[in-house]
Amino acid sequence: MLNLRTKKSPEIAAKHFEGVKYYINQVLDYYINAFDILMGNLASTDAINILYTSSELDANSINTIGGKLCYTKKAETKITRDKIIGIFSNPTKNFNDLFLTHKSEFKQFFEKLKSLVKDIIISEPRELLDIEQKLKTKYPFIQNPNCSFKEPVRRLLLLSVFNYNKFSDKTGFPRDKSKSKYWERYDLADALNVNTCAYCNRLYTYTVFNEKGKGLISPTIDHFFDKAKNPLFALSFYNLIPSCTNCNLTLKGSEKFALSDYVHPYLSGFGDHAYFKYNPLDVDASIGESRNMKVYIMPDKTSSIKKQVENSIELFQLNKVYTQHADLVQELIKKKIISNSRYLEILRNETFKDLNLSLDDSYRLAFGNYFKEADFQKRPLAKFTKDLVKELKMI
Repeated sequence: MLNLRTKKSPEIAAKHFEGVKYYINQVLDYYINAFDILMGNLASTDAINILYTSSELDANSINTIGGKLCYTKKAETKITRDKIIGIFSNPTKNFNDLFLTHKSEFKQFFEKLKSLVKDIIISEPRELLDIEQKLKTKYPFIQNPNCSFKEPVRRLLLLSVFNYNKFSDKTGFPRDKSKSKYWERYDLADALNVNTCAYCNRLYTYTVFNEKGKGLISPTIDHFFDKAKNPLFALSFYNLIPSCTNCNLTLKGSEKFALSDYVHPYLSGFGDHAYFKYNPLDVDASIGESRNMKVYIMPDKTSSIKKQVENSIELFQLNKVYTQHADLVQELIKKKIISNSRYLEILRNETFKDLNLSLDDSYRLAFGNYFKEADFQKRPLAKFTKDLVKELKMI
């Protein structure tokens, strides 16, 4: 697992906030005004002007976010322009009971959310959990007895305010009133420039655009804290983990992650907490003539996150999938044998001695990967390669 944190992480988080803040604030303004109408502070006959004409949101977005206030277990009514006055004139018939029961409290809740948008988008994992807990404590009507969000609130936060689906599609969020520039998943992935899966470091996850600047491919984005359970974090920078489809959708799926159970890539990679090892299962494998070996990750016994490392190895099936790369271990063993463990030394000090290669450059020529942990995200199997080169005493 990679450590995604770099010196540029706060800068990219701030850029992400700038990309999403306009749309989120427009949605929150809609809900604040809607509850002002429900409370009688604004006339329902002015609903078209207040919620449509004066809004900077597009009509389709307005119809959808308004419908979240009308959510019932049976259906969700879209609040279209031609129906809006009639719907607000008869709130008991049209609006969810939870929102009607706590009209003034919900207005305060959305005003509070608006003041917290930046914190929710750029705060680190532990701070996010603290923000969520404080909101639930201050506004207890938004949660169930088991502390989960009540369904109307969960849907509203996930599908309207922090709408990851819109962010992830081909248009994304308008950055300002002009709607000439948008911020979407491809833009964030491009800014991150993480070229391999953060969870397995096995597959490339390049971000590619076409000639017109539209995204073609990018990593999938996993939510470390499940967005369905934690809708507040659906767009939070440090909750968005660039990953491959295998790790995100096949292996992790809807598994609920907690900081106490799994390694968070923005808090720590495997680094010195775990190392790749191999165990040849016959004589041929021990001399690089067979791939009949087991490749596995050994957690460091003294690691402060040993439990999280072990759970992450198990969930992402890293021992099984890395054993499929036994042929690469074969190659390393052969390089060790033919060079008497001096493969890197020979390359650097004899073959290319006139080039004055740095250790980083000569290592990359020798083993086809990066030497520094900070560069592991540039190429698949980087930690795997370095750990085994060290295991074979070639550095």
